[in-house]
Amino acid sequence: MQDIKKRWKPYYDEKKHFLRLEQFVLFEMALMIVNRWKQDADANKGYIVFTKYQNIGKKQYVPEDYIIQNASVCLRKFRSEKMWKDTLKEYKKDEYAGIRLYDITEDRIVEKNTGNLVYAARKKDYLCYILSYSRSRDKRYATHGTYRYFNKNNEEKQIYITLNEELDEMICDVKRGGEPRKRIVITMEELLDAAEEIQEKRPGDPCARILKTNVIKAVKNGNVSMAEQLELDRVVNIVGMVGAGKTTLLKVLAYILDQRKKRTVIVTDTVAEVFQLYQYFRSLGCQCSPLIGKAERVKYINQLIGEEEDYLDEDMQVAEATPDEGEIPGEAVLTGTNGVEVLSAARLSKEQTRARNKETLLEIINSTELSDAQKQEAVDSMVRMTDIAEKEAAAEVLLQAKGFSEAVVSINGDAVDVVVNAAELTDVQRAQIEDIVKRKTDIAAENIVISTIAQ
Repeated sequence: MQDIKKRWKPYYDEKKHFLRLEQFVLFEMALMIVNRWKQDADANKGYIVFTKYQNIGKKQYVPEDYIIQNASVCLRKFRSEKMWKDTLKEYKKDEYAGIRLYDITEDRIVEKNTGNLVYAARKKDYLCYILSYSRSRDKRYATHGTYRYFNKNNEEKQIYITLNEELDEMICDVKRGGEPRKRIVITMEELLDAAEEIQEKRPGDPCARILKTNVIKAVKNGNVSMAEQLELDRVVNIVGMVGAGKTTLLKVLAYILDQRKKRTVIVTDTVAEVFQLYQYFRSLGCQCSPLIGKAERVKYINQLIGEEEDYLDEDMQVAEATPDEGEIPGEAVLTGTNGVEVLSAARLSKEQTRARNKETLLEIINSTELSDAQKQEAVDSMVRMTDIAEKEAAAEVLLQAKGFSEAVVSINGDAVDVVVNAAELTDVQRAQIEDIVKRKTDIAAENIVISTIAQ
């Protein structure tokens, strides 16, 4: 970056421009990446490229993808929609017209003729910077000199601050980073005692039995020996066969750390497991909270696709007609421009409703004003909801394996609705669907309603 700034210095006067030189350079790099990714990309949505969402669903990558991956690291500040749009607004001003590489015409990024530009070789240098960028973890402290800041309430007002040379001596006394975390030592005796405490609080819990019947060995400097104690210090890997007791060990360790007033984070694969662990540790008297991350992938994907290429068509509808001759009474027939679209709409509606319900339950669970009984009721509801979702998914996977593509299964109380991408079904196919759904959901066949899609 320093070499690029030196080449820019004869042409860029920071006192005349609102954007600092480095900010200007980085943003031109970002525009270059967006323009390489898609020639007619909407300039207002360029920040999406740096979220990596454009790679969703890709099975093969080209060199250009790796350039974007690296750019998303060194230009990560432009993932922010606000940062992107604010910088773009400034970059488009006439005062930059004589030096900028790109013009923004009808919200599209247009590259100018480099033959008439100052610093014509900038694109090559930009690309070299992106490809060779490595993220430094070292903090950089200000030294003596003059620094410029901007008034948030007045874009035109700039503030200059001068630091004297005495500051350089003070930097030596600044501690880089906090104190190293002390290692945690747990003896095997403590481990077994904790497992027995868990068994007393939860009669029938297998933790004590599993730990007593298994052997824990330690590997250090290539040597294997019987473990006398467990040391938690930075990264520790636990290796064992399936069913060897790794999860059991994790539970007991978390219980011990809670007793020692330590904070522990357990990352799991499924929402169901999150709430199972929550219930487990709550029953042991541990203070814990379930945390579930939220993402806005659908929003970003829709933006990437474009308004004209949305997932769903507006003219999709559900038929509300009386059965025609030959139709089976009680059988729903869905119509639309495309069977997959109808099923996508049904699946999306189901997921949106469930997401709203989960959000409401999480607010109850994490509330500080509600009773433990109310929170427990919310947890139980969340567990039931998750269990239903897993049963639906299991049934859908098996139906797809049997040739019923894009099937949607929805459990509602003691009933199940199944939507299949087919114009009609034979009696054999119906029986097959009922059998699969009945086995995966434990709901009787008479409570299973199968709907088809008119082709």
